[in-house]
Amino acid sequence: MKFLNYLRKFKLFLLLSGDKPEDIFFVQIAKLFFLPLRLLTKKNLGLFLFKDVIAKVSYGKFFCRKKSEDLGIISESFESEIFSIFKPKEGDIVVDCGAHIGKYTIYASKLVGSRGKVLAIEPEPKNFEILNKNCQINHCKNVILLKNAVWDSDKELKLFITNAVTEHSLKRVTQNFIKVRALKLDTLFGKLKLEKVDWLKIDVEGAEIEVLKGAKKYLTKGKIKNIIIESEKPKELLPTIKKLGYSVKQIYQNYYLLTKV
Repeated sequence: MKFLNYLRKFKLFLLLSGDKPEDIFFVQIAKLFFLPLRLLTKKNLGLFLFKDVIAKVSYGKFFCRKKSEDLGIISESFESEIFSIFKPKEGDIVVDCGAHIGKYTIYASKLVGSRGKVLAIEPEPKNFEILNKNCQINHCKNVILLKNAVWDSDKELKLFITNAVTEHSLKRVTQNFIKVRALKLDTLFGKLKLEKVDWLKIDVEGAEIEVLKGAKKYLTKGKIKNIIIESEKPKELLPTIKKLGYSVKQIYQNYYLLTKV
């Protein structure tokens, strides 16, 4: 079973390409450098990308920055276990907390169609700029973009900045930080007059408990149907969510699917 899963991921990896000939060339070079080292290191594929490109996957195109984690993250081989579970339908409301450059945002936008809506939330300015660019490249007219953090109260917070573009955090202290405006999901959903949320994706580098506390009103009323969440401390998180009537299924490593029963 593991071997078949490996083959499936490898096939998805091979399908990753570029938009124009120059993009294709640099994406292929990155893959060639990456493959021999894959068994020896945990380095991200994108660190071998030597020029900014527009990369292509089956569900869209993505501007990816050179020598960053972008290219590896948008590859369909990365977190493919989550993609096998995350299946919004036409007309669904999807909320992407920690949207980064838009992998799940773009994917959800294609699936929910013109009758659906995707709310993409990303507080780090450089990531947000690329997220906005990728939504434009993919002509996503059903996406609402917010340059905010998500927390258990509406306030200004420090977002601690790291060298890795995916690891900026409200909880993990580093030397560098920027000030960001944080909102509760209850506040945000109320302002947008959302009656329900079909899918809530939470990837917020350690702040997932605070995010859920800020959605207590919607969670208690059962207005959030499915939650995909990354958590390194599930023992602190999952008992509380179970009490609110959610089933829990581990998808992959630190990722869990919470479904309203």
